[in-house]
Amino acid sequence: MKRVILGMLMVIVFGCNVQAAQFSKATPVRVGANPAETVDVKAVMSQAENNLNNARVYGVEIIMNDELLMDVAIDQNTKVIYGNIPSEDGNMILWGDTGKKMAYLYDAKTQKWYFSPNDTDFSELEKQKDSAKQTVQTEDVVNYQYIGKVTKTVHEQAVECYQIRATESGEVSTCDYYVSINGNQMISTVITMQSGYVSGGVTMQMNFYYPESLSVPQNVVANATLAPGYSVVKNKVNYKVKEVKGQPVFCVNDAYRTGKNVKILDSIMVCGKAYPVYEISDAAFLGNAKVKTVTIGKNVQVIGKKAFYKCKKLSTVKINAGNLKKVGKYAFKGTARSCKVKVAKKKYKKYKKLISRAKSGVIVTK
Repeated sequence: MKRVILGMLMVIVFGCNVQAAQFSKATPVRVGANPAETVDVKAVMSQAENNLNNARVYGVEIIMNDELLMDVAIDQNTKVIYGNIPSEDGNMILWGDTGKKMAYLYDAKTQKWYFSPNDTDFSELEKQKDSAKQTVQTEDVVNYQYIGKVTKTVHEQAVECYQIRATESGEVSTCDYYVSINGNQMISTVITMQSGYVSGGVTMQMNFYYPESLSVPQNVVANATLAPGYSVVKNKVNYKVKEVKGQPVFCVNDAYRTGKNVKILDSIMVCGKAYPVYEISDAAFLGNAKVKTVTIGKNVQVIGKKAFYKCKKLSTVKINAGNLKKVGKYAFKGTARSCKVKVAKKKYKKYKKLISRAKSGVIVTK
């Protein structure tokens, strides 16, 4: 029983970081209680524990006082994991394909699906799944009592179950297990604990379900766009995704430690699609002690404030951008005394004006 309580406490600690969602209360329906009926409860529990430990595909709802904390499922065959976690802004829905190293996230604020390659860290969800499994461990010091047969509804599926109650001498908690009559699969674990902080105590519930398989839905894959915050490093330049007018673009985020010659890319390929490099972020190169020359790609539209501030060796900047719209204040301030910014002839007048307004003190040439 102590292992059971420990497992549930782990879930409670994690649950404190999420917003619980109201969970529709599904009271078990008793379908029969024959006083003369006997069930080998330890054999049933042992088989249920064994079945759960050997399950390759299963999910678990974690519920506290009738409020859903999370719903997690995993398919060890397809390497796909699913998570539904209530938050203040609405349910956060996650899909992870660990085989393809791809993560998908639904943002309730924007009502959009996002994908993030090579960034599938679902370790916290897997920990909660494993914690749930720890609540189903038979122990010799625990007394198991057969209560009767009930119908338990999990994931909108009614299952006829044995109800088995576990108690331990000296403990103030009770644990009811619901094991399917057909196949001895663990369907639910309900633990009631007395608490000085919560009126009426705390009831923690784990509802287990067993899908045939899991795969990322095709509509999720088709509609997902590249996630803001996703980043890649190219030649010691860190590029990070942001959304501009609802579309994902890359920005130069961190270029403090580059070599002498830097070329800012026109675009970056992700999963077969080219995403433009739209911006050099504020202070992106700030204090870079090595850089001497920078070539700015054709899709850059914004050079942020102090983008190249105090790059003391920077002597040449070539701007290939065809539609530069903004140069932030002091973008080139503190560069080499003779620093030259080269632009195309047809853009000379417009770009010189933009750069001059930035108060950087560099020489603009054609």
